[in-house]
Amino acid sequence: TANSEMAAPVHLSKLTTALRQLSISEMDRLEAFLESPYFQGPAGALPLFQYLRKLHPHYDEKKTAADYIQKKAPALGNQKRQANNGSELLKAIEHFLAVEDFASSADSVDRHRLQAYKKHHMFEAFNKEHEQLLKKIDEDKEQSVETFYNRHILAELALSGFDTKLNRTIHNTVHPVIKTLDEFYALKKLRYHCELLNRHQVLGTAYEDENIDYIISVLQAIKSESYPHVYLFVNIYNMLKAGTFEEGESYYILLKNFIDQHISSKSTLDIKETINYITNFGLYWNSRGYKRAGEIALWGHEMKMNTDELLDRGKIPPSNFRNIVALAILNGKDANWIKQFIDSYSDHLPDEHKETNFAFALAQYNYYLGDFSKAMPLFQQAQVKEEPIFNAIVRRWQFMCMYEQDPEAIDVLFDFLNAYDRYIVRYAEQFHWMKEIFVKNISYSKKLLKATDAAKKKELAALLNQEKYFTGKEWLLKQL
Repeated sequence: TANSEMAAPVHLSKLTTALRQLSISEMDRLEAFLESPYFQGPAGALPLFQYLRKLHPHYDEKKTAADYIQKKAPALGNQKRQANNGSELLKAIEHFLAVEDFASSADSVDRHRLQAYKKHHMFEAFNKEHEQLLKKIDEDKEQSVETFYNRHILAELALSGFDTKLNRTIHNTVHPVIKTLDEFYALKKLRYHCELLNRHQVLGTAYEDENIDYIISVLQAIKSESYPHVYLFVNIYNMLKAGTFEEGESYYILLKNFIDQHISSKSTLDIKETINYITNFGLYWNSRGYKRAGEIALWGHEMKMNTDELLDRGKIPPSNFRNIVALAILNGKDANWIKQFIDSYSDHLPDEHKETNFAFALAQYNYYLGDFSKAMPLFQQAQVKEEPIFNAIVRRWQFMCMYEQDPEAIDVLFDFLNAYDRYIVRYAEQFHWMKEIFVKNISYSKKLLKATDAAKKKELAALLNQEKYFTGKEWLLKQL
């Protein structure tokens, strides 16, 4: 049928999708990999790769069709042969990526070289290399989780193998293995505790502080700036678990001071992760009414922009794009800065998210300028059914725009809020702690529509002032 023909996969689509992710230099290395007799690549993979490489990175559908390939490169054969060679090439690419990842880590290569020395009883070479690597680890300024892991592996390698069986003395102890394992385990687990706590605050996922006291006690002796990763993640954990914004801010100040002293044009992994956690800390407390927290979150995003680290392989996560625009508006950034950010980064949104997020950003920008007639259709364009939280945020901004454009259109505004309310109920489970904020905002928005005289507005303002902060509270008070 016509439908089944439309659904048929494009010839070599899996292969071209994989190739499209590779840079020019990676394509060069892949060709060398396929040509190397050492890796024993399949015979049909190289000729197909060399044909496809000429099309990189676009891979026009017409030029990758089986008949077209057979006509232009008869040696590549018919559709079946091309498909078989394509499967072989795809497997070769997977092998190539594994080799690339292995070779990209000097530490990984060093470990395997030491293991090979032990395996082949090259003990003198092992001892010399082991001593050099241990010195390198001790001099490592970053002292990351990977450093602690390498220190543990070196301790383990030194106390294993045939040569250690010959040393039957009191000095042949495994205590260094246990000590380095404890430190590595504690730091690794602390890092995951930070992520667990972060996701608990952002997404509402479960969090249990299992073994945290033991973890902190193991790291206490090395919690100094001489061990940056330990220093940073102990303070990140304390910042995230703080019961008040003010307590968390004290740890943020320690972290920011460290970053200011160590930041460079390209952040280390430790500092990049720290900035991400600081940004989320700011967003969390900003959503609870602390304007200073919003400034902290925007600072985090701007730090990543200044060091060219806002993008991941040329893409910006949609949530980061939205947060930066919203924070810039809430913090009163210059409109030109906001427009320049939208223009600069919207093209870096993933294709499937570009249209809605670009429309929402432009809608917010025009609302910020007070151009409600331009903002309204853009808010409509930004509606996305598959992301309930994002959709609810869009509707909140849309209501503000509708109200400021025509506060007398009471029936239309009530209809909008009732539909908004039903939407929150329908997707209640996906909103977790944010449900309360949206419900409260809708409830007070309805009260705003009913406050038709000065006395009722005064009464509503008093009610709002008694409330703890919720998103939209400041806007509601401003309308009164």
